[in-house]
Amino acid sequence: MPIILLCVLLLFLPLPASAQSKPGTVLATGKVTINGKAVEHSGNIFAGETLKTASNGAASITSEGALAAVGNSTSLLYGDNSVNLECGRVQVVTLKGFSVQVHKITASAAAGSALSKFEVSQSARQLSIHDLEGQLDINDGHERRTLNPGEKRDFQSPAPCAAADPISPLVPATIFGASTFPIWLDYGKGRPITPVKP
Repeated sequence: MPIILLCVLLLFLPLPASAQSKPGTVLATGKVTINGKAVEHSGNIFAGETLKTASNGAASITSEGALAAVGNSTSLLYGDNSVNLECGRVQVVTLKGFSVQVHKITASAAAGSALSKFEVSQSARQLSIHDLEGQLDINDGHERRTLNPGEKRDFQSPAPCAAADPISPLVPATIFGASTFPIWLDYGKGRPITPVKP
């Protein structure tokens, strides 16, 4: 079954034909902005741009080899095969080492992991990194550690999180219901992370 999922991801999230970075595709529900400009259902995000979701907002970012679900009350800076999470929650499925950075702490798929799923959340008090599938490397600039599926690592908040709105306990799945992105990913024990709605 994991081989089938991997093939599906490769089909719809092709690896780059060149080293030139391409924009990510954003699908949005509720209030979502890129560099302060409202996203009406969909748009592109380029490296160096900031995406923010309001308390009623959620988004997905599709890039080459990765899919990131962005929760409500979240602010992040989009990069080349990475995001810098300022506040909120993001859940990532990746084939090519897509990373999430919070201050000096970086979470990325370990070398050799064919398919990785992980979640990073930054609140006012705590940074949490949860490995859902595949091995995950955690680097705080001084020490590198590896998480295995199901393991979670918490840190005292390395950077202030100034979100005025509370972060929901889970990344909203409604964003995927609003999209026509035809991927069915087995999340956890048989639960879909991206329900298909043609």
